[in-house]
Amino acid sequence: MAILIIGQSADPHVSSVTKILAQQGVRHHVIDCYGPSHLHFEYSPAPAITVDGQTITANDIDLVWWRLKPPLDQSKLPEFEDLQEEAHWKAQWRAALESIEYIFAGAATINGHQARRVGSFKAVQLVAASEAGFEIPQTCISNDPSKLTSPFPDGVFFKSLSAVPYYRHSINYTHIFEHKELTNLAESIRVNPAIYQEIIAKKYELRVCVFGSDIHAYKIDSQKNKKTQTDWRMAIDDSMFEEIEFESENAEKCHAFMQKMQLDCGIFDFAVKGDGELVFFEVNVDGQWFWLDRLFNGVLSKSFAQMIFHKIESVR
Repeated sequence: MAILIIGQSADPHVSSVTKILAQQGVRHHVIDCYGPSHLHFEYSPAPAITVDGQTITANDIDLVWWRLKPPLDQSKLPEFEDLQEEAHWKAQWRAALESIEYIFAGAATINGHQARRVGSFKAVQLVAASEAGFEIPQTCISNDPSKLTSPFPDGVFFKSLSAVPYYRHSINYTHIFEHKELTNLAESIRVNPAIYQEIIAKKYELRVCVFGSDIHAYKIDSQKNKKTQTDWRMAIDDSMFEEIEFESENAEKCHAFMQKMQLDCGIFDFAVKGDGELVFFEVNVDGQWFWLDRLFNGVLSKSFAQMIFHKIESVR
């Protein structure tokens, strides 16, 4: 067995999972555009890819895992003369990398290209979450400031519609804007659509990792620190996190969501209200989980590796 990973060898998510898979006899190849990998496509007569000196044909790969994230070491990025050159670099690598899943069409995938693309649309997520039975916040996606003051008289949560691309990135934190600020920010709001949601009074939050049939839930005590009450990523502390049992009813809703979105894995973010009810915020189709794996004895790496192993077995 062998898998092809589009990502970075230095990514701890990759290294921890591939170490476990190697113990089960699963080999791996990594295409790293930050390395950068030496990548060569050839058609003679069947397609083959040479990655860092190793030639791989369609028959060699059982599964493709897209795990492309911003580089851990920003110095790995090329030096660009201007934004146009940077955009060109991005476009050429993305065109090459996104074609690989189609070249190896017989291989299984973890969150295939179309599922990844549609699954990253937050508007689509909200519809699917509601259909799966989750409560969702009152939401507007808009760049019209005149439409935002009436639905949200007490202020709004603001979030961007998408993450910054996989290079030169910064984290997009959630912000709260008061009613009067929306008026002052009218010109900025008009620039592009964004997500505006009602303010949810949180008791705490949940990070729920769904890997195939496995579900791992973690309580985030975000309300004890003023810095993390709006967005817990603002001041991460290991003591914030606690592994908990996830109610079977909510697990069924997560699996229903995953089926609707045709996803193999996803990282759910929920708020928990004072009455214990969950409010769905979003799903990251290739979200970060390794810091939780480190805190809780490697359970997530093992679960993710087993998902890959079972996915390969299911298509053989």
